[in-house]
Amino acid sequence: MNNGLIDELRRRGVLRVAALYVIAAWLIIQVADVFFPAWGIPDAALRYLLIAAFLGFPIAILFGWMYDITTAGIVRTVAADSVSGTPSADLRRGDYLTLAGLAIAVGLIVYSVVGDVLKSASEDDALTTIVDKLPNSVAVLPFVNISGDPDNDYFCDGISEEILHRLADYRDMHVLARTSSFAFKGIELGAAKLSDILGVKYILQGSVRKDGNNLRISAQLIDENNFQIWSQKFDRELSGIFAIQSEIAAAVASSLADTMSASLIDNRRYQPNIDAYQEFLLGREYLRARTPGFEVNAIKHFDNAIEIDNRYAEPHAGRAIALMLTGRDAVHFKDRKEEADRSIAAALELDPEHAIGLAAQGLSFLQKHDYAAAEPVLRQALALDPNLVGTRNWLGNALGGQHKIAEAFAQWEEALARDPLDPVLSTNLANRYRTRGDFHRAETQLLRLLDLPKPPQMVYSSLFHMYDTYGRYIEMIGAGKQWILAHAVPESEPHFYYAYLAYGYARLGMTETAEYWQDRAEGARPVDAGTWMRRSYLYRLQGKFDAMEETVLTVAKQQGFDLDRMPAFFTQVFAAVKILSGESDDGVRLMESTYDFETLEIGGFLQIDFLQLLAYGYRQVGDEQRATELLKLIAAGIDTMQQDGRGRDPYTFALIATNHAVAGEHDAAVAALEVAVAGGYRDYFYMFHDARWYGLRDDQRFKDLMARMKADIDSQRARVEQIDATDGFEVLLAQALARSAN
Repeated sequence: MNNGLIDELRRRGVLRVAALYVIAAWLIIQVADVFFPAWGIPDAALRYLLIAAFLGFPIAILFGWMYDITTAGIVRTVAADSVSGTPSADLRRGDYLTLAGLAIAVGLIVYSVVGDVLKSASEDDALTTIVDKLPNSVAVLPFVNISGDPDNDYFCDGISEEILHRLADYRDMHVLARTSSFAFKGIELGAAKLSDILGVKYILQGSVRKDGNNLRISAQLIDENNFQIWSQKFDRELSGIFAIQSEIAAAVASSLADTMSASLIDNRRYQPNIDAYQEFLLGREYLRARTPGFEVNAIKHFDNAIEIDNRYAEPHAGRAIALMLTGRDAVHFKDRKEEADRSIAAALELDPEHAIGLAAQGLSFLQKHDYAAAEPVLRQALALDPNLVGTRNWLGNALGGQHKIAEAFAQWEEALARDPLDPVLSTNLANRYRTRGDFHRAETQLLRLLDLPKPPQMVYSSLFHMYDTYGRYIEMIGAGKQWILAHAVPESEPHFYYAYLAYGYARLGMTETAEYWQDRAEGARPVDAGTWMRRSYLYRLQGKFDAMEETVLTVAKQQGFDLDRMPAFFTQVFAAVKILSGESDDGVRLMESTYDFETLEIGGFLQIDFLQLLAYGYRQVGDEQRATELLKLIAAGIDTMQQDGRGRDPYTFALIATNHAVAGEHDAAVAALEVAVAGGYRDYFYMFHDARWYGLRDDQRFKDLMARMKADIDSQRARVEQIDATDGFEVLLAQALARSAN
């Protein structure tokens, strides 16, 4: 650049404008960096502000070259060869157009940046504050593994969680449980934003470098306004990890002394051999992951920990829980239960007040349906460690089993307050809201979890079934599509979930589309029995009982079952087909073989439906007494459910209506069906082909209710056809599978 141009830039004040612009932009960005997080403005806003600064720079330079700001206002800078002593000139018409253009450009930049910030804030606010922030609430984030070895992740998580448990030893501190604290692992969100999402005042975060037997741990405590309260680094040997965890917890509690009267619970922890500790952490990670075969790996590492240090109670308790959580295998259920009880006894012999050991004992009582025995043991476990949210959930189940429903909900809701993003707690509580007839609360509870970085599959499942219960088939099919896309990976293409989508379309009478997705579901090899059985339901909605019977027999044969030795569910479906198709003698005999009427407890929807079919079968074969007795038993069971606050959803009212219909009580049947339809019950095709309702086919009130359901079904079907024509779901599915393949 020649000296003449530099002199001209200096004469026009361009260099001064550039310098002032850079200084002002730098100051604004520095101030924003401090205050944006405190004001809850998303981190992306800083990036947009920097972009705006770059875009505005050439506009500032152009303005500096052409114009000056004087006491008389904006004037035009004259050329260097103008008359001496006349530094500027009045604005001309063209200057006003130029200034207007510059102003419009600045306005567009500001508008774009503000729009991007608002959009970012809207997206960032998808998960809002879960609960009111308690004064002494803290979340311990997973410490970042900076060792370069991904195998150390479980060790870093273990450090974070042990610090979390030590913080829970302070009576006056509200510590968020692990699942919620770890929900955003690997996701970069500011501490202030995480504070809002998790509903806590403070965030503890840090990093771990593990090099052989040496550790470097950094930790810092940040408040909801993104200000650092405390930080420290620790360089120790691996054997000193327990002391570091206690030291960090004590430092955090001390840092919050102004907001809490932190009194340490007298809970002296046994410090195990460090190798046993690492084996325990691995076993616990498998237990939490619940991936296929988790119990084998979990128990292996727990056994390794016990072999290294037999005085370490945690692996004994973890082993018992792993055995019980896999105890659904009927063949080995009794053996596993006895083995679990031996592990529980070993844990409690080492430490009679071991919280996890007591929790395992309470779970053992629960699985034996001894709710009264489970309650005090689970309460004792929680008194020792209030942060065992899974145990609090089990306590709610024990209370619910004793019909202490208000107390049960208090425990479930307290568990969710301590771990608001735990998918098991959230879906269980949402399902309970659903059965209470509180659709909107249940839906809100579930939709919130879809905003997590990796929504758990149980959320999609719960949404799907909830929409089904309330006759919202548009939303049900939408949830089914999301469910499939979330599981679209080539190693395990979601064939199983295609059957659910088929079921959704069948509800709307879209038979061709339903069969298309069912065919795709059966494209997997091997096909699981559950997928095959779902085809039988498609036939059920079409009234094709012969095809339904043939499907059940085919599946039984493929699974190697003899007709008289099928699992109870297969037999019940087969018996239902017989009864509905008029072969009541065989149907009654088969259905009766699956129940022990001396110990029968009325429970789930499907069980009630099968029992009502049995009562209908009794009437068809002329056994009125047994039909009446069974219908009274069902009615009493539903009444108990409703007294407990359950069974107030549309599907339950439809079951009540069916009970009256089978009993020949037509007025009561129509009244209950009216309540069901008003609440959203839309199972039109099921009822249309259901022989239990044939006695009301000429009743005008019944015909009107059926017409109302059919009109809504037709409306929803038309909307689904429009959505399918425009949403490109199959293209998205193909793209998802292709991305996963790469």
